[in-house]
Amino acid sequence: MAKDLTDNFQDLDSRLQALEKDMAPAGTIVAFGGATAPAGWLICDGQVLNKTNYPALYGAIGEQWGDGGDASGPQFNIPDLRGAFLRGADPQNKTSRDPDAPRAVGGSMQPDLLKSHDHVLNDPGHIHQFTGVGNGPYGPASVLADEWANYSNQYTALATTGVTMEKTGGAETRPKNFAVTFVIKM
Repeated sequence: MAKDLTDNFQDLDSRLQALEKDMAPAGTIVAFGGATAPAGWLICDGQVLNKTNYPALYGAIGEQWGDGGDASGPQFNIPDLRGAFLRGADPQNKTSRDPDAPRAVGGSMQPDLLKSHDHVLNDPGHIHQFTGVGNGPYGPASVLADEWANYSNQYTALATTGVTMEKTGGAETRPKNFAVTFVIKM
């Protein structure tokens, strides 16, 4: 009877482990709300792991996220996703949704980028006319007006407007976001 009970528990344990693997296979990355990885998961912080100690994880991701500093050595890296957004890839290039497809799925990173754009200020032109009326500190306005009358172009060559363009923003371009801890299944 005790042997049957032990066998049943071992069978149940094996089934639970298989179910757990099916629900989240090694290499699965998820956003986690806590600061400490749950059992069976690691924080995606770029750490170096030994291939022998994590065979299922190494089998899933290989050296896509780094070779641990030695391409022929016994180590590999897990992703370092701290401070980063994840982006869905299209490795088979089946749609036009990913302009950079096909890219390598695991380990490919794009640096930050702001799309090139212009700011246009259109000044259709303006005139600074001089009309002399009354007397000024240097004599009658009619004398000054007569001086200007000798020129064929009575417009100013350089003028300043009250329009200014100022930069705004921060040190990066980002959408509104909430911080999570990315974890990877061992």
